[in-house]
This record gives sequence, C-alpha cells and structure tokens, in this order.
Amino acid sequence: MKILNEEHFQNVKRYAESIGDTSLQNC
Repeated sequence: MKILNEEHFQNVKRYAESIGDTSLQNC
C-alpha cells in the first residue's frame, strides 16, 4: 500500500503543478 500511496501522491503533485499548484495552496 505504501508504494501505491507514494505513486498516488506523485500523480497528485504533478497534477497540482500542471494546474498552477492551486490544490496544494488550498490545503
């Protein structure tokens, strides 16, 4: 599960960067 979570986090991070990092700012 840890590996899947890390992959998911990488995908979310990449997506956040692609949309201007707004998701991480909202957190």
